[in-house]
Amino acid sequence: MTNPTKYHLSLTLPSDRLSDSLSFLQSFHKEWKLYPGRSFKCSESTTMTGQDISYLPISYTISSGDTLSGVVDTYATTVDNLVQWNTGWTQNSGLTLWQEMIVWQKTIVVHEYQTTECIQSGYAFFEGEELSYLWQKPLREESHEVVNEYANGWMINLNDNLTWSDQTTYLTKWLREGRITRNDDWSYQVNLVLYFRPQSWFYVGLMISGATLVSLLGRLARDRRRRRRNLDK
Repeated sequence: MTNPTKYHLSLTLPSDRLSDSLSFLQSFHKEWKLYPGRSFKCSESTTMTGQDISYLPISYTISSGDTLSGVVDTYATTVDNLVQWNTGWTQNSGLTLWQEMIVWQKTIVVHEYQTTECIQSGYAFFEGEELSYLWQKPLREESHEVVNEYANGWMINLNDNLTWSDQTTYLTKWLREGRITRNDDWSYQVNLVLYFRPQSWFYVGLMISGATLVSLLGRLARDRRRRRRNLDK
């Protein structure tokens, strides 16, 4: 993290899976933008691992002689789980012959991921490239969406073409520009910048205010010198 409005990212994608989802766990805002980045080094970092998990429902068809307690015992579940998994069903509804019920949900690990965060002693207020983001086209804008009901998410796909008229893929272009590096195991290191674009207008405002202040101070100094010359005469 450069500062709370700008993050340098580095994603590792295996050669057989050149697409992946990117989640930024702050409140969704359409002005969070992705831009091509450059490689960077971490002097100190912390690593976290996690899993993307999906659930596969297991169904059972009620047959003659089944009881609610028997179904619960057989599938090591609870009545509360049955109520949660079967929309519209309650314990008072009882069991109906040939009724299909979800009796368990199998946990499936979609894929595992590892996140490494650089630890910095201070923030960089301005790096110089922020103003270019005002006219530079963001990446994967069409895939920016709400994830986890509150956060920001994008889908990164290196096999996508830059535009419908330009058949060059992101992989080809970024390899040429040095924004992607190929590792020894043939995975790819993708460098990106995540940026809150309204911050650029803040910098513009500061520059205008600074230029105005310098101009006023210069004029005051000039008027002061002029008055002194008049007094000397």
